[in-house]
Amino acid sequence: MDPVSIARTELERKGVRLDAIGELVVKDAYTDRRTGVLHAYMRQRLNGLEVFGTEVAVHVLPDGRVAGWHQ
Repeated sequence: MDPVSIARTELERKGVRLDAIGELVVKDAYTDRRTGVLHAYMRQRLNGLEVFGTEVAVHVLPDGRVAGWHQ
């Protein structure tokens, strides 16, 4: 599972223009051993610089469905 692709798909589904957000950089990611849920935390990067305050978290079930996300 690629958390960046999943996050970009969710953002696009919510009406965010992907060309406006630039790149998402994974800052931390782990899979819970008990539940199998992937937790990934990303930040926006524009013109090579990380933009603070633009964090996105996505939580993905083992079957690939998004359990939750927030920005």
